[in-house]
Amino acid sequence: MTQNNLGNAQRNQAGASEGAERARLLGEAVAAYRLALEVRTRQALPQDWAMTQNNLAAALSDQARASEGAERARLMGEAVAAYRLALEVFTRQALPQDWARTQNNLANALRDQASASDGAERARLLGEAVAAYRLALELYTRQALPQDWAMTQSNLANALRDQAVASEGAERARLLGEAVAACRLALQVYTRQALPQGWAMTQNNLAAALADLAQERPAQHCALLREAIACGKAALTVYTAAHFPRQHAGTSRNLAIDRSAYEAAGCDKDVPFDVIKPAE
Repeated sequence: MTQNNLGNAQRNQAGASEGAERARLLGEAVAAYRLALEVRTRQALPQDWAMTQNNLAAALSDQARASEGAERARLMGEAVAAYRLALEVFTRQALPQDWARTQNNLANALRDQASASDGAERARLLGEAVAAYRLALELYTRQALPQDWAMTQSNLANALRDQAVASEGAERARLLGEAVAACRLALQVYTRQALPQGWAMTQNNLAAALADLAQERPAQHCALLREAIACGKAALTVYTAAHFPRQHAGTSRNLAIDRSAYEAAGCDKDVPFDVIKPAE
């Protein structure tokens, strides 16, 4: 138990650290979880074993995001494997909330793994990620767990958009349409008043999905770009340069791209860029 708790503390420390210090702390957290698993076996302590597998997977995912190439792929593969082990005990019947949370975490890890893959392997991993998010949403309902529901809808939208990148024609348009719909659902809970950072993140993601969808629907091109611009402007009301410099820079860059596309298509003859108001 103490090794598991030590791992949690080291992972929390790593979250407030950078560079070599962060890498050291994450490495120590992984080692502590592995030591805990020498006593917390599935046979003797199944729920503790599953919880520690889940914690180990999270730490491995953190390590992977700071790695590259073959090392990143190896760590993500180990994280996915640990989440799958946790799900052998965290079943929907026995421990439904742990099951739903782990399905969401597994989907995140699969999406990260897909980012380091290509071709058929990338498509397979993204398909599994989407399926895992949809499973989590069977328990994460808006009525019972609204914030978890909104978070998973937002994650699902990102995975669908990733799938769309490798698709064409009607399939690409379908996936982007589903991504847009998932973002809109998330915004029913992620309001600016209640959860401003989640709202801004989802507005930014919605803007990206709408801009991509505009390329697939010529008849709605200007209307979709106009809404994408409004969403980007909305995100910037929270993502200010002073408080969120990285997010501000990324959203501003995307907004500039959307503006260029809007003006190049002659959409500004209908409604000039500067007249477009942020989304409510």
